[in-house]
Amino acid sequence: MDVRQFRKQFWTVPALTPITFGNCQVQKGGDCSLIHSATFDPFLPGDDIWISDTKGRVFRALVRSWSKSTAELHIGVEYRDEVIGKVGVALRFSPHASMQGAKRLIEEFGGVPSLIYEPLTAFSRTREGLCVQVANVEYDFVNVEPLWITGEPLDAASNPLLGIEFVVMGNRLGVEITSLGDFEAYLLCDVVRARILHP
Repeated sequence: MDVRQFRKQFWTVPALTPITFGNCQVQKGGDCSLIHSATFDPFLPGDDIWISDTKGRVFRALVRSWSKSTAELHIGVEYRDEVIGKVGVALRFSPHASMQGAKRLIEEFGGVPSLIYEPLTAFSRTREGLCVQVANVEYDFVNVEPLWITGEPLDAASNPLLGIEFVVMGNRLGVEITSLGDFEAYLLCDVVRARILHP
């Protein structure tokens, strides 16, 4: 797989499952509490999901909680009114199934942290694959297939991160690391281990 194929598959939205959301009640911190009509297995706290809104736009939301009839989601302000009604949802990435150490990240951050504008503090090859450290979070990528790595990752002044993104791609995990500078990395791996580093 080349990087162009990787990026296309990475951002491809799968088939969406119909769902109806009721009124969005904004909670402390900006999350939305919604009544829903779902009959499928519930999403888990920390899951990254796709939602198509009533205008046909597709965006992402972070699941804070999901019960039999209500859901609490972190949704962009611009989408809150458009998510009410008949929409579609699909799982994009569940750290519970794909990331070792996910429970601790979700307890600390409410999900896998975006780490936006944080500088990389470590980026090195290991015996098992690749180790990346951002702020106080360390990721070990095991059995890595690097598709594209460009730029100098540890030039913190010019490369604050735009984020680290994860998505399941077949039986492997796709990872996209982008920055405001010239550093980019796209890779596939078999396992991600995450841990929080405390001073």
